[in-house]
Amino acid sequence: MDYDHEEEERALTQVRAFTADRAALGALMEHLNVIWTDIEGDCEGDLAELWRESSAFEK
Repeated sequence: MDYDHEEEERALTQVRAFTADRAALGALMEHLNVIWTDIEGDCEGDLAELWRESSAFEK
């Protein structure tokens, strides 16, 4: 992605679609499964911890 760092949040909210090859999708799914397993378990991984500390956690 090519975006100005200061506009990062706004730029990412404007993404409506992306494309990826099978290897990239496989890596993404593997990463999401690690996060999900952590959330279902002890929720101590870095990304799960960030999520737990966010305003979206209770939702």
